[in-house]
Amino acid sequence: VFRARAREWGDAPALRHKLRGLWQTHSWNDYYARARAFGLALRDLGVARGEVIAVLAENRPEWLFADMGAQCMGIVGNGVYPTSSPQQLRYILQDSGCRVLVVENQEQLEKALAVRADCPQLARILVIETEGLRKLNDPQVEFLERFMQRGDDIATTHAQDFEAAIDAGMPGDLAFLVYTSGTTGAPKGAMVANSNAVFQIMKAPEYLDAKPGDKSLSFLPLCHIAERMASVYNPLALGLIVHFPENVGTVVNDIREVAPHIVFAPPRFWEKMHSQIELFLRDAIAPARWA
Repeated sequence: VFRARAREWGDAPALRHKLRGLWQTHSWNDYYARARAFGLALRDLGVARGEVIAVLAENRPEWLFADMGAQCMGIVGNGVYPTSSPQQLRYILQDSGCRVLVVENQEQLEKALAVRADCPQLARILVIETEGLRKLNDPQVEFLERFMQRGDDIATTHAQDFEAAIDAGMPGDLAFLVYTSGTTGAPKGAMVANSNAVFQIMKAPEYLDAKPGDKSLSFLPLCHIAERMASVYNPLALGLIVHFPENVGTVVNDIREVAPHIVFAPPRFWEKMHSQIELFLRDAIAPARWA
């Protein structure tokens, strides 16, 4: 489905991310190429079908590049809450047998470095942001951009290997893991098959009134099943342009700026927004209140 959508929608925008106040856009073609680069680089590293990779980062396009690139290769994606402690991260890495971990920045890298000795299956840690890490010299740690450049180089001669990996996927294959919160014990990795994800894609038009080019905003944790479906799979069904805020503190302003057609959020978010609007109206001049 991902490949078909990239061919169908091509240069149409798929993902947008706000960086330093400016929106950066990735087309469907670029989204697919970035996923392919990551997937081929994983294979070059020796990660095999059925093995697990994980992402420890806030919502951003790189999260989806890694997740979709892995799935296309038959490798299992997994997400870790950015607020996780080193101990919580250690448990998930060990329980899933994680082979590659993508982290967002220096703060998340330090968590990974604190527990990597206890995770013998972990082969590589990839870092998205380079700030504060220019002098990094660790054979197990690599910047994501360099890793994906290697995948791009491989794609110049072996792009068909990525297509073959997609063709080899079966409905019953494991697509990704979603770890429970662990409130009643140790977190459990719920296993979601390809067939489950495709079913969700097929059903999305039944409960979402949206069309290609409509906009959504993604800010709830992508490692949760609901946001995973809202920001990764529903766009494959509907052609939504997914917008990623610069940070959690800019969400309200970004909603005003983007004017999204769809926003997925819990009741508390809408209650808080309603209260803010009521306060603004109370302080507004009479014509504004009447409007």
